[in-house]
Amino acid sequence: MNRACFQGLALRLAAAGLGPVYGFEYWSLGKVSSASRKLHSFIEKICEKHGCDEVDIIGHSMGGLVGRYYVTLGPGRDLGRVANLITLGTPHGGSVFSGLGIGRAKIELAPQTPFFQRLAAAKLPENVGLTVIWSRADVLVASPRQAQWAGTEELVHNDLGHVSLLYSRRVASQVVERLSRPPQKA
Repeated sequence: MNRACFQGLALRLAAAGLGPVYGFEYWSLGKVSSASRKLHSFIEKICEKHGCDEVDIIGHSMGGLVGRYYVTLGPGRDLGRVANLITLGTPHGGSVFSGLGIGRAKIELAPQTPFFQRLAAAKLPENVGLTVIWSRADVLVASPRQAQWAGTEELVHNDLGHVSLLYSRRVASQVVERLSRPPQKA
């Protein structure tokens, strides 16, 4: 997907006085680690432009893994640039449907790969509020084993599909509430 998919959520964040909101795009057929390095450059430019030290990241699906990699194994691990990481419908334990994909993601996003073993072994970042939002009705991230990230705040819906998580008013309200409070550090 691309940043246009976040338009509805971005409007709700702006209406709540949160922002500015920026969209980040990456090559979804490539490696998560490569996307994480590009995310690092993107965040640094935003911090320089606005004179800020921290940003919040909201990632959907594989985008949540890019954010997770960034704060646990990538360049963001030691920088303290991320106040909150919120993931929506992210396959934190892989997806059994990854085999239907193409590119590097087909390999990396399969459950129990070396990629997920490294993520699972990575220490939770101490100064980042971590929230995982997922749905039991999401057929692409089809089970708690695939959706959960141990040690994080978890919000579960019963009736939202994979893409519906991006457009749900309930999810938007949860995101706004989390970004409006002091971060719940892991």
